[in-house]
Amino acid sequence: MAIKLKNLLTEFLPAPLGIDSISPRFSWQYESQDFGVSQASYHISVRKGDTIVWDSGTVLSDESSGIIYDGEALKPCTRYDWDVTAVTKSGEALHAGSHFETGLMDDGSHDIWEGAEWIGAQENTLASRAKGIFRITAELRTGKSGKGSVIFGANDPRLLDYTKNDYLISGENYIQYELDTTSSPATVNIYRVGYAPGDTAEKPFASFEAKAFEGGDPIITSENASDFHTITIDVTGNSAYTYIDGILADSEIKTMRRPPMGGGEPEEHKMVTARQRNPTAENNTPTYA
Repeated sequence: MAIKLKNLLTEFLPAPLGIDSISPRFSWQYESQDFGVSQASYHISVRKGDTIVWDSGTVLSDESSGIIYDGEALKPCTRYDWDVTAVTKSGEALHAGSHFETGLMDDGSHDIWEGAEWIGAQENTLASRAKGIFRITAELRTGKSGKGSVIFGANDPRLLDYTKNDYLISGENYIQYELDTTSSPATVNIYRVGYAPGDTAEKPFASFEAKAFEGGDPIITSENASDFHTITIDVTGNSAYTYIDGILADSEIKTMRRPPMGGGEPEEHKMVTARQRNPTAENNTPTYA
């Protein structure tokens, strides 16, 4: 079977629209039934219309993921086409192309937003295929409804394709952390949608009170419920820690048995671990992020 390039991605997305990165990253994959196929070099060219804005030249490298754009400053609301020519170590040259469109490319002046500011996580581009460990931090206030949410991981391509889901299901998918200040102390509800049968947007996968972990004091009470609060989610592959206003609020305690130093009968030891969100098994291969 002939070798070909596939899955050309910009910022880990296929032909994305409205990206705001000033230095987007390019990636591609190989498709071949032969074993031992490896890359010797690549050459990337990025164009705006007929004008070349970046030519990487021939780069002797086997890297094919996260190649950083290093050309002219990108213009807002503009389409760019890019091509890559990759040469295998056997000497075969492969060629493929894709495109992307920039967004408003806010430079911090906020003039394009007429004074409005973005409300959301500090990093709003996640690629679970590239990074299984990441942190999301968002500041929110629940307002009159008493509820506010952080949603991430939506439309993970592995869960949109039933052949890549362990339960052979596909469709809408996301993780939602909902802060509910209608009670005191406040609670956090975690919703997991599209990962396994039984997942639902109406019933939380898990809930916990906004207290310091393991019986600590309430973090959000009736006195400060209307204030802004920070929620931080530390994803560590298949599981996550949750912090409210910088205080650990959600985790799990596991008991392990191991022999003491120097030998002897195994003893029980408790350890704090992240909450497991993988519906299949703790150490299963898919990273449910």
